[in-house]
Amino acid sequence: MKVKFFLFLLYFLIIGIKVIGAFPVSPPSYFVDYVPGYVYKSEFRVSNTDPEDLSVIVYDEGELNNSFKFSQTSLVIKQGDKKTVNFEFTVPVIEKPGVHTEYITIKQSALNNAAGSGTGLSAIVAIALPVYIRVPYPGKYLVADLEVTDVALNQLVNLSLILTSLGYEDLYGVYGKADIYDVKGSFVDSVDFPAVNVFTGKGAFVNNASWDSTGKSMGIYNTNVTVYYDTKTVELSKSFRIGDEFIKIINISGNYMKSGQINLFNVEIESMWNKEIPEVYTQLDILNNENKQFKSDKVIIGPWENRVLPIYVDASALDTGEFEGKVTLFYLNKTDTKDVKIIIKKTGFELNTQTILIIVVIILVLFNLWYFLKRNRIRKK
Repeated sequence: MKVKFFLFLLYFLIIGIKVIGAFPVSPPSYFVDYVPGYVYKSEFRVSNTDPEDLSVIVYDEGELNNSFKFSQTSLVIKQGDKKTVNFEFTVPVIEKPGVHTEYITIKQSALNNAAGSGTGLSAIVAIALPVYIRVPYPGKYLVADLEVTDVALNQLVNLSLILTSLGYEDLYGVYGKADIYDVKGSFVDSVDFPAVNVFTGKGAFVNNASWDSTGKSMGIYNTNVTVYYDTKTVELSKSFRIGDEFIKIINISGNYMKSGQINLFNVEIESMWNKEIPEVYTQLDILNNENKQFKSDKVIIGPWENRVLPIYVDASALDTGEFEGKVTLFYLNKTDTKDVKIIIKKTGFELNTQTILIIVVIILVLFNLWYFLKRNRIRKK
């Protein structure tokens, strides 16, 4: 009885809940430099893409929430409309250095359906916009990040250092050195970044360098960068690829097939190119068996993508036995081929390990039943 009641309650909740999609809010975040007492003014927009009016409330959350003022803290947005909320943030005194995060929360009102727009329950949606406040560290302090581009053969590899001064003092003569290694860990080459000045409160500065990959082979490379500033260093690491307009077959499965039915034959491929390649497909030729051909659909392969291309093989008109097969990959007027053994077996009863085990269990059950009945007859006599 309890189970029936629980199922009934669950069914009621499922049909009663009306899920409302997350409403778009922009921009996604804010960055504020630390200037105590400074009043930061900005705005955000809330859009309603739902088929009903949207009611939301606005508030802030975090350790600095007493520093925010909003032009309105509750609003109703008509279907297909959007509204703008202005806010002011007075930067307080913050003792701990680093990046502090405060959140502006836009939350769907629990009374969203109070106007009779529906009778069910509503799922409450809330979106938080982060406000990042960067408090400088004492003295000199550098935060660095590294970006490296994937390239084709013989192209320049672009390396970018993203440098931000988070200390009270500006940084002069910041430079870096990148050591490049192949996938086996062998040293390949080094690149120097020029010396630059990075000023506090001016945001990120990008320091660029490049490496000529002419003559290097395809594959994955690792870049280890040391950034030097004042008497300190920052260590960074990032991998990148050198590729070519080349796709290869890396695995084949499904070559054991059954006659009289459609079988799934999978060809796994991998792109070694840093751009999309259109109209890629594979073909299976089963030789000496009606010389049948089966093809996959044509697809677009993304940069460096690994994907399985399925081929559906109709074996209803094929003979059983073992045959030579050839898999061909077609792309950009190029091909890659693999030989494969195709084994086609008759459908029907197969005496495998699982089948034998089931038969043994059935025999044992029947034997025990026979033995039990026989003993009962003897006792009755």
